[in-house]
Amino acid sequence: MKKYRVISVLLGAVLTLSFLLGGCRTSGQTGQTQGTPDAEGGQTKQAEIPEEDLIEITEIVWDRGTIPADQGTLEDNWWVDYVNEQMRPLGIKVNYVIVPKQQNTELLSTMLAANNAPDLVKTSDIALLKSYISKGGVADMGPYLKEFGQNIQNFYSDEELKDGQSEGKQYMLYHKQNDFMRTTFVREDWLDQLNIPLPSNPQEFRDMLVALKENDPGNVGDPLITLGLIGQVFSAWDMVMLPAFVNEEPTVEKLLTPRIMWPEAKECLRYLNGLYNDGLLGEFVLDKDESLFRQKIARGEMAAFIASGQYPYHSAYGNLYDTLRGNQPEAKLTAIWPWQNESGENYYQIYDSAPMYKYMWFIPSSCKNVEAVVKYLNWMSSEEGYMVGCLGIEGEDYVMEDGVPKPLVDTENSRVTWIEPQYGTIGKPFNGAEDKDYFIKNYIKDFNSDYHEEILATAKCLSEVKYYRPTLSVPTPVTDEVSATLAQMQTDNIAKIICAAPGEFDRIYDQFLEDYKNAGGQESAEEQIAAYKQMGN
Repeated sequence: MKKYRVISVLLGAVLTLSFLLGGCRTSGQTGQTQGTPDAEGGQTKQAEIPEEDLIEITEIVWDRGTIPADQGTLEDNWWVDYVNEQMRPLGIKVNYVIVPKQQNTELLSTMLAANNAPDLVKTSDIALLKSYISKGGVADMGPYLKEFGQNIQNFYSDEELKDGQSEGKQYMLYHKQNDFMRTTFVREDWLDQLNIPLPSNPQEFRDMLVALKENDPGNVGDPLITLGLIGQVFSAWDMVMLPAFVNEEPTVEKLLTPRIMWPEAKECLRYLNGLYNDGLLGEFVLDKDESLFRQKIARGEMAAFIASGQYPYHSAYGNLYDTLRGNQPEAKLTAIWPWQNESGENYYQIYDSAPMYKYMWFIPSSCKNVEAVVKYLNWMSSEEGYMVGCLGIEGEDYVMEDGVPKPLVDTENSRVTWIEPQYGTIGKPFNGAEDKDYFIKNYIKDFNSDYHEEILATAKCLSEVKYYRPTLSVPTPVTDEVSATLAQMQTDNIAKIICAAPGEFDRIYDQFLEDYKNAGGQESAEEQIAAYKQMGN
C-alpha cells in the first residue's frame, strides 16, 4: 500500500482589517511586461526601463516579528531591493502587503472576499484555497507557463504540477522542501535528575508527566507546565499523538476521512482530557500569538511540548533555546517520539497533504496582469530565486563546502535566516527525496552551532516515514463548500472537548461529532473517497 503524508491547518483569531492593499497596477503604461527571462531565470540584457513604466505587482508577506532591528523593515530591506533589481529588466516592480502570521488566514479570507487580495498569495489553508478555486476566485497560470514559465516547468515534475491543478487548470504551485515535521520535546536534564528513561508510548509518557509534576526537579513551583500544546486548537494532537491510538496501518479511505471522525480520535482526545483534568496538560487557548507558550519554554517553566522540529532553535520563533540556556545553562531539550501504539509500532505523523508541500502559491483572479506574476514566479523557481532567499549571496553570506552551504557569519548576525519564514520561497535547497542527507546537513546551518549535534541526533526521529492524504485533482464541490465551516467547528470545539469536566467528555464529544457529520463532514468524506476512485485508483 502507498504511504501518505504532511501539513496541518491552523486557523488563527478573526481580526478586523483596517486597510487592504492589492491589485496589479502600473506606474505609467499597462499591458505586456517587458524583457524576456533567460533559461537560468535571469533576464536578457536590455535598456533600463524607467521607474514610471514598471508594472507593479503585490505579494503577501507573513509578519512573524523576527526581522532584526538592523535589517530595516519588511517593506524596505536588502532582500526587497535585491528582488526588484532582478525584476526591473522584466519591467516589473514588486510591492509587499504585510499581514501578521497568526492572523494570515482570516485576513486573506477577508481580502479575497473583498476582491482586493495581493496579486501573489501563499497559504497553508488548502480548504480556503479550494473554496476560492470553486468560486472562480483564482487565476489559471497554465496558459502562461509555456512562454513565461520554463523554470517553473523545470523545478516541478509533471506529477507535482498536476497536484496543483483542478480539471486541468494550473491554479497553484506548492512550496517544496524536505522537513523535520513536528515532534515532542522534553527537558531531558529533569528526567536525568529523576532517573526516568525517555518514554516510548502514551502510558510511559503520562507516567513521566506525573513524576515531573510531583517532583518538580527544576524547582519551578506553581508556574510549571508539564505538557504544552500550542493555541486554541491544541496544535498537532491529531498529527503527532493520534497515531499512537491507531492499531492498523491507515487505509486510503481512512486518510480521506477527516481525522476528527476516526474512532481513534475520540480515544486520543480522551487521553488528553485525562491529562488536563489531572493537571498534566496546560492550555493556551487565549495565547493567540504563542507569546506565552514561548515564554514558558524560554523561562524553563515547560517540561514537555509538541512543536515543529526547528521550533526551539530557529530565529523565526525567537531563538528559544538560546534564551532558555541563558536562564538555565544546564537545560537540555531532547526530541522524542513517545507515540508507539499498543503493538509497539510507530505510524508516525499523519498529514493533510504530501510531505514535501508546505504551503501553496496562487494568483487571485482579481490580478490585472497574471503574466507579470508568472514571470516573477518563474524567477522564484530558478536556482538563484530560491537559493538567495534561503542562503543569501554566495561569497558574501556563504560558501559551498562538500556540496553544502557554509555560512560566513554566525546565525545571530545573519541577514538571511528571517527571510524565507516571512517572505516565502518557491522551495528550499535540497528539496528532493534524494537530497535528504544534504538537506539535514544544510538544515542545521541556520542554528547556533552549539546545538548542531543535538539537532542531528533528532534527525531520524523527525524525518521518519509519515502518512498523508492523497492529492485530489478532480472537483470536490461539497468539500470545498463545507471545509471552512468544518475547520471552524473543530477550532471552536476542540478545547471544550479536551477541557471537559470529568464525566462530561463523552457527552460533549458525541454531540460535537454528530453536529460535525451533519454539517457536511460525512458527505465530504464520502465525496473525497469517490473522487479518489474516479482518478483511477
